[in-house]
Amino acid sequence: MREVRFDAIYSSDSARAADTGRIIGRFQNASIQFTDRLRERHMGIFQGGPASDFEQAQMLSGFSPADFTPEGGESLEELSRRAMSFVQGLRDRHWQQTILLVAHGRLNSMLLAAASGLKPEDALTMKQTNTCLNILECDEQGSFNIHLLNCAAHLADVSSHSIATSTDNS
Repeated sequence: MREVRFDAIYSSDSARAADTGRIIGRFQNASIQFTDRLRERHMGIFQGGPASDFEQAQMLSGFSPADFTPEGGESLEELSRRAMSFVQGLRDRHWQQTILLVAHGRLNSMLLAAASGLKPEDALTMKQTNTCLNILECDEQGSFNIHLLNCAAHLADVSSHSIATSTDNS
């Protein structure tokens, strides 16, 4: 990503995402804008607890994962609206610029589902590996085209790759 020049960088203000944004930002001339609008789904009474507690409550509720909203938390529809509202604002402010978003898995899934014309519940099937890259382009009609999806090639162990390469050359 050092070769890519970003006109603007937006990051979730949550610690891990903000740290990732700062690391990438060291190689950029663009300032980083931290925002709570790129945070992960608010899990209400389950916020900060084990995922298994949320999953068990969802299962016991009788609601589908798409229809279950934790007490005090966000529904998938609300998360989708927050994500899309943010991106639509970026589209208006940064038309024809290269923007980096550092966000979270479920929020990314919502953006990708919306960009693909899918419903929020369809986002539940979209895998987002930690630190994966997605590349989207906004066309002149305001539609998004996905060029790269859930790419984690940069996570490959470089040292083992180097060893395998030197072994292959012997």
